[in-house]
Amino acid sequence: MFQKEDSYRMLKTGIFLMGNTLALLIGVLRHITGPEYALSLFYLFPISFVTWYVGTIAGICISFVSALSWLTADLTMVSRFSSSYIPFINETFRLIVFIIITIVIGNLRSAQKTHFQLARTDTLTGISNRREFFECVNIEMNKSRRFGHPISIIFMDVDNFKQVNDIGGHNSGDALLCDVANTLKMNVRIVDTVARLGGDEFGILLPQAGEAASFWVATKLQGCLTVLAGEKKWPVAFSMGLATFEHMPDCAEKMVGKADDLMYQAKKDDLNKICRKTF
Repeated sequence: MFQKEDSYRMLKTGIFLMGNTLALLIGVLRHITGPEYALSLFYLFPISFVTWYVGTIAGICISFVSALSWLTADLTMVSRFSSSYIPFINETFRLIVFIIITIVIGNLRSAQKTHFQLARTDTLTGISNRREFFECVNIEMNKSRRFGHPISIIFMDVDNFKQVNDIGGHNSGDALLCDVANTLKMNVRIVDTVARLGGDEFGILLPQAGEAASFWVATKLQGCLTVLAGEKKWPVAFSMGLATFEHMPDCAEKMVGKADDLMYQAKKDDLNKICRKTF
């Protein structure tokens, strides 16, 4: 995880330095070609690229570097202007335009990122939604085919959830779902994925986890949730289907479906039970 973050940080630093270099080169080109050619449009490429991939603050920094490089080039040929203060006026207005463009691009990027997160996040609990969960299962399934690691999926249902809504109203039911989601997320690894699959159903993806390890996780989660239910005085239990895959099926839907079938088998046998199987 830390290696991934370090790599991402290095990539952003590289993009920022590349943007600065390009801005300086455009200033050199300005000096070579003279004042007759308006090449400032080319600054929009490093400014836009850095703002989109690094951030608005970095884009503003590039905007200042761009304006200063152009101003420096103009000052080397200030005698060609009718007055020595004209380059300063021009670059002030050019800088304002650069900053406005940077802010607009930054806001667009922020809006796109927010939309992306909302499309993959359950709005009530804040954990992954069904779409994100299936995408993660597909990714881990492809990794498993390459490296031969097992994958386990826990499909969990909150037994008697309807009673909570009937007794305390939908606000109580929503609070229960949020508490369950937080408990699940706090008691798994950072590489695991916890998602609300719909209603009172949750999925937990456990990459590189065999039957023994995943059953230990399922037992731990069920115990934590049972303690939580007792503290909150919820009349609920938690049935789980645990499917471990040593041989991958052809799609994520089949993997989740088998865990779902095991969950229904657990509910049929006895509430608050874990039904497991290795495929």
